[in-house]
Amino acid sequence: SSSPVRILRGEDFQSPIRGLYPCGEGAGYAGGITSAAVDGIRVAEAIASK
Repeated sequence: SSSPVRILRGEDFQSPIRGLYPCGEGAGYAGGITSAAVDGIRVAEAIASK
């Protein structure tokens, strides 16, 4: 990742702040456009399955 920080998230991809789902490069979970897109899809699927 090129982000200088990583926002913590649980196994359900949610941060300690309820309803906040950090994902992608800015949140520290990806290092480029493709991995950021994949991370976004994974988070969206986790939210949709609730």
